[in-house]
Amino acid sequence: MEYLLKNYNVKSIIMPLTISSATKFNEERNSLNYYMNPYVSGESKFNFYGKYLFESPLNRIEKIKNSKKKSYVQESFDVFNIDGSYDKSQRDIEYIGNIETYKNNYGFNKAYFHVEMSHMDEALSSISHIKDLCRKRNVEITFILCPMYDEENKRYDKKEF
Repeated sequence: MEYLLKNYNVKSIIMPLTISSATKFNEERNSLNYYMNPYVSGESKFNFYGKYLFESPLNRIEKIKNSKKKSYVQESFDVFNIDGSYDKSQRDIEYIGNIETYKNNYGFNKAYFHVEMSHMDEALSSISHIKDLCRKRNVEITFILCPMYDEENKRYDKKEF
């Protein structure tokens, strides 16, 4: 957030939050999906892009092949729009068939393990810090609690809310 506010003329921000934000906090990011941009993290650009270069050669080869298949119609491997937004609408199309069979096959009807919100204080402190940063710069911020699958809510103790 500090990077955005320092480097861009921001007028308003919509920030999605999840309940799971209170279960983990400031953990090591060890997945390519969660690495912070080197401009934000301060990591060297060489190290940052090197992770992507050497992480999965087969994935890289597949991406190169798919890049030659580009068309004006969205393909299943196209997940980024020209503006950078994420769109998996074509990739995620699948036949559902019988709804009960689908739910059983994809884990909807399973017993979820309990998850403790052991980092609630840190999460709330971060939200407060973000809110203060925005207020000091006259930036409107809206926090939105993302919806969750009803069954998943059973993982959390309602008393912790």
